[in-house]
Amino acid sequence: MKHYDVTPHTCNDPWQDIVRREKLITQSVREKVRRENLPLVSWLFEEAARQGLDTPGLASLLKVTLGYLEQLKRGVRSTRAISYEFSTSCARFLNVPRVAVLLAADQLSMEDYYASTDSLARDVDRALDVVRRDPEWSVWLPRNIHAADYEVKQLVVIEPPRELRRLVGLSQAAITA
Repeated sequence: MKHYDVTPHTCNDPWQDIVRREKLITQSVREKVRRENLPLVSWLFEEAARQGLDTPGLASLLKVTLGYLEQLKRGVRSTRAISYEFSTSCARFLNVPRVAVLLAADQLSMEDYYASTDSLARDVDRALDVVRRDPEWSVWLPRNIHAADYEVKQLVVIEPPRELRRLVGLSQAAITA
């Protein structure tokens, strides 16, 4: 049975240690960016697969290089920095409004649609009230949901399962009344 030494190695050359640490940091940052890019990148590639397109075909339709798509996919480039032209091409390809692409690219948040975060928080609380009054869905909400952090409440009503989204959508009049 082999035993592996997992203790950090220090080199005689301190520059090699610095370079090694920098590489680890760079890999960590790229992985974080890759995860942030996932919503838009996976949406593009899933739609391309649905249409029977390969990656070069997708790049051609989006008017970017194959290398650019690969950089987005690997996290070398961030979708937060995509250009107006690229987001417009993505919107045309996906057949959605450009704002949907910007949301998937993490360039917009729900707070961008409201004059203040207070009004968004009020709407989130109203949506929770609608769900709480519904006999089918109220059993799934914790009794103390109104005491939860804002991010948790927002997750429940803004990123819910499709059926819950439908329920809240049907009750939009009650939310805004």
